[in-house]
Amino acid sequence: MNAQQLIALNIRRLRVAKGISQDDLALIAGVERSYTGHLERAAKKRTKDLRHLKKGGI
Repeated sequence: MNAQQLIALNIRRLRVAKGISQDDLALIAGVERSYTGHLERAAKKRTKDLRHLKKGGI
């Protein structure tokens, strides 16, 4: 497992543990929902700073 996959796994694990949907996390963090989906699937390299996910409690 590479670093990107580990980040993706942890984002999803924390989001699910808190009972937050991808849509809600995106709304709270101020990013597009598709971006949160891409992060969780490690579908593309993150291009934004992940500090915005702290707004969503992740």
